[in-house]
Amino acid sequence: FTRRKMQVPSPACGGGLGRGLKRRAKLQENPKIMPTYRKKNIARARELRKNQTPYEAKLWQLLRAHRMEGFGWRRQYPIDNYFADFACVEAKLIVELDGASHDGRAEYDQNRDGVLRELGWRVLRVSNQELMRAPNDVWLSISGFLSGEILLQR
Repeated sequence: FTRRKMQVPSPACGGGLGRGLKRRAKLQENPKIMPTYRKKNIARARELRKNQTPYEAKLWQLLRAHRMEGFGWRRQYPIDNYFADFACVEAKLIVELDGASHDGRAEYDQNRDGVLRELGWRVLRVSNQELMRAPNDVWLSISGFLSGEILLQR
């Protein structure tokens, strides 16, 4: 059994696999569907995913593989000039874990949350201690936001 290289015409010649057309059409209809990515943001997001905290790993185990109400989640998702710890693009919901790195940054976090809300996102903040003490309560809070039972930021 030998593999053959697939000969795909270059996009410049009108070829390619055609995967970009639908995405471009969606963005032209509604440019806020997908955030603008920059190469440095993507590289930084990859770095953050590789160096996740134990708390992020625990929450990721709860959210990954569509375990939460069938919704898909992304880790360290670049939105505007920020990185959301966990983002559900379909529901426009961000879950932020607040630990020691957020101490003394309340004003920054409020400004950041304001920008994200202006872009149409809902932000749920969860402390690391809350996640470790009562993961089921965190699960129920996120589930409530997804189902629409909880409409306001807590």
